[in-house]
Formats: sequence, structure tokens, C-alpha cells
Amino acid sequence: YATARGGPPGPDDLDPVLIEFARGAEQLSAVDFLAARRRAETIAQAVESMFDDVDLLLLPVTSTPAPPLPVRAAVGLGDAERWIAAGARYAPYT
Repeated sequence: YATARGGPPGPDDLDPVLIEFARGAEQLSAVDFLAARRRAETIAQAVESMFDDVDLLLLPVTSTPAPPLPVRAAVGLGDAERWIAAGARYAPYT
């Protein structure tokens, strides 16, 4: 990115939701991060074992088409939790 754009990404180059998540991650200690990684790995292994006897899984991705970008932008992308909740209305199956 830095080579193609002439420098590292700044706040104007990043999605506001990504910035909000990064700010939240800054509050985690290394111990918290490693504990979360171990928990995620445990969950991933449990989910993987559920599919030992499954050859194909078909699921709907969204219940409706995504709203136009201006509608998504009006939700308030600076608030990550609100943005996720708003998106969940369009993808209740995920």
C-alpha cells in the first residue's frame, strides 16, 4: 500500500468502522489478546469437528439485497456496534 499510494494509510484512507475496531483493540493487553486467540482456536476446532460428516452445506447469505451505499453511510459508521447491528438486519442468517 505504501509503495502504491506513496505512504502509509491515514484516517482518510481507512473505513471508519475499521478505525473504531482498531481503537478498541488498542485497549487489549497481550495477555487478553493471547487468551482470545486460544479461545478462538478452541471454538474453530469444535466447529470443524461438527463438519466431519458433512459434504455440502448450503445456506442463504442475506435475506434482502444490501442497501445502497448512501443508506449504509447514514447509519453512523463511527459507531462500530451500531453499524454491525444495522448490517445484521440485512444478513440475519450470518
